[in-house]
Amino acid sequence: MLNEEEKEEFRHLLKFLPEKELISLKDTITSKLIKTHSVEETIDAILTYTESASELLSRKKISRSCLFQYLANKKVPLPGSASKSDLVDKILHSPNSSNPEKV
Repeated sequence: MLNEEEKEEFRHLLKFLPEKELISLKDTITSKLIKTHSVEETIDAILTYTESASELLSRKKISRSCLFQYLANKKVPLPGSASKSDLVDKILHSPNSSNPEKV
């Protein structure tokens, strides 16, 4: 499960996804067992039922573009050619990250 610091960071990241993508991600993570009525409830369900940061970031719905926007918003310097894998590594191993999955 994600800790509270991770939940806050990923709450910010998930806001870069369109509502339709959030709902689809929530349905995948919760096996369509949780119904939500707002974007905030959808994000809460995603964060509550996600097992780990790397699991969430590796989901197809979390696109390279979304990760790039999130990191750019945090003013993390990135090459424009960075792959999704590079961006996930940057998030998981960033010195600014509160993520316990750091190596």
